[in-house]
Amino acid sequence: MINEVPKYPAVRPEIESELAAIEGLLYELILRCQGSARELDQMAGVLDNYLSMCEDIRDSLLGLAESEPRAIRKLKAVPPDDDRLTQRPKLPLNNGESRIESKSSVN
Repeated sequence: MINEVPKYPAVRPEIESELAAIEGLLYELILRCQGSARELDQMAGVLDNYLSMCEDIRDSLLGLAESEPRAIRKLKAVPPDDDRLTQRPKLPLNNGESRIESKSSVN
């Protein structure tokens, strides 16, 4: 049917948790960057790229895309041991130092 609404599966709890963590990090980053148009512009560009990637992959999963999005091909090309995929951003400690959390240490 033309007007049929796609049925989405429920979001997995671990994905909901990751999204909540990302949302919190983005909120904090925006607060730190709110005085700099250049930093906010750079952040907007990064976020826009990932939004486009998510939309392309979603449309492909829903059968709305005519071919596999370039984003999927690009993601498949990233090695699984890439540091960007296995490390969290530096988190401030109470003493002013920073630490990087690995995926294995976060739940």
